[in-house]
Amino acid sequence: MACNSIKNIRPFLLNALEKMFINLPRPQSPLNEDYPQVALLVDATTIKVSTPPIPFEDSNLLYDGHHQVYSMKFEVAVSAWYPHKALFVSNAVMGGVHEVALFREGKERYVQYLKMTDKEKEKYFCTLHTDRWAIVADKGSQGHFTDIEVITPIKKHSTNSKLSSCQR
Repeated sequence: MACNSIKNIRPFLLNALEKMFINLPRPQSPLNEDYPQVALLVDATTIKVSTPPIPFEDSNLLYDGHHQVYSMKFEVAVSAWYPHKALFVSNAVMGGVHEVALFREGKERYVQYLKMTDKEKEKYFCTLHTDRWAIVADKGSQGHFTDIEVITPIKKHSTNSKLSSCQR
């Protein structure tokens, strides 16, 4: 009986969700902030799961060594302007997957969104001097990305343990 109800309502739910997410809101630059070119704030989140009742060798893909828990991970991209809305959410991956791999895997979903429309270029290009929006991410997302501008904090390296006040 419950299955029939779900089957009956599913097309209506999918239609509503499609309408909500097909036309994502476009970035809006405040132009008075420190980073006016930023469109998305991206980070991964870890959701703890129960310890699997199997040997570690068989369950180690679920183990997140950084947080030292068995988990699943998601990457979430939130709009950088108010009101902040979650615009992109990745599929769940095993806790052992590194954030950089998760970011690289889902990067394509951002590329199209971050290209400025002709209207946005007219409005913002003189101020921003770029034709695409940027992402702010944590240190875990650092890497060499040619098709996306990713703004991250500067990582401390063992050879240079002190960061200048500007770098902080």
